[in-house]
Amino acid sequence: MPILGKTTSLIFIMLVVLSSAGCATKPTKVQKVYQTESAIEAFKSVMVVSVGKDRINREKMERAIVTEIEAEKGAAIRAVDLISSSEGLSKDTVTKVVIENSVDGVLVINLLESAVKVDIDEKRTETIIERPQPEKLINVFVRHYKEVDIAREMNINATVIISADFYSGKSGDKVWSVQTTVYEGTDADPIIADAAKAIVKQLAKDKLI
Repeated sequence: MPILGKTTSLIFIMLVVLSSAGCATKPTKVQKVYQTESAIEAFKSVMVVSVGKDRINREKMERAIVTEIEAEKGAAIRAVDLISSSEGLSKDTVTKVVIENSVDGVLVINLLESAVKVDIDEKRTETIIERPQPEKLINVFVRHYKEVDIAREMNINATVIISADFYSGKSGDKVWSVQTTVYEGTDADPIIADAAKAIVKQLAKDKLI
């Protein structure tokens, strides 16, 4: 069952933010990439699988997706709750969980692209002390002074594109796929929340949950 092709790519990039720059400046965009032409009833149970090495971010994404599906009155489970770190995420482990839990839909989330923009504002000049090299025989009280510009505020914004591929748990066939773009997020958690909400909203709109 071709549920998972590649499991080596990262699900998400954890952003380090020194100072928040506020909310995203553009609305999150969802672009439908594929939907099967076959007639499909809404899936009664969905397993959410976030692909990547960072288990913490996988847990966050899967939790956010499950929460949104439940808000739409659907039923969903997280792969991280059923597949241990020792087992690892693979086609075989996912297939085993699908069979054991009678899952009829598998939603696979993956990071496609990310771009990070850094803005530095309000510079100030400060004096820092450069200590001489310790191996040199000099007076330890002698210091060299240097003026440098130090950023008072640094804003880190990321635009990320996340794919969501929906597979039939029975046949393993892909039935639906979207790409979600979150613009200029300032932290990982809001980006995950925005992406999850947009993905599940589209799932509900297409009557797959």
